[in-house]
Amino acid sequence: MIIKVKRGDAFIEAISNLHHKIFTEIDQLPSDLVTHLNETDVECWAMTKDAHVVAYCTIRKRSSSTWYLTWTGVAIDCRKQGLGKQILSSIIALAAKSGVQYLELDSRNRYKEAICLYLASGFDIVGTRLGSDQDVMVALRLRLS
Repeated sequence: MIIKVKRGDAFIEAISNLHHKIFTEIDQLPSDLVTHLNETDVECWAMTKDAHVVAYCTIRKRSSSTWYLTWTGVAIDCRKQGLGKQILSSIIALAAKSGVQYLELDSRNRYKEAICLYLASGFDIVGTRLGSDQDVMVALRLRLS
């Protein structure tokens, strides 16, 4: 089940902890993920299992027509169970219901499994660039309407 995490919710700290376990590269982590999650144009959605956060997706609403997926993650010990696909499908359905035309994101090229999930979900690669650490960043976009 996917739930919307509200500002000040106890799940925010759990999501921040999970995020730091998944993304260990210092340069990739925002200095304060909790602050990011509390920004007014950011929404956070999470999946729980036995009262623990096992997957999450944060969305920055760039406009009424475009949402940007800022962070998506699945707990390492919960991978290969379809949770990434479930949360992404839920976000796509939510965006479509909300009248959003585009979902966009950037992914590091080294996250091949995530990129394959995005492509299988209908996203297209729309560009590449070098990140600050010289890692290739892949820009993806899904047209909803």
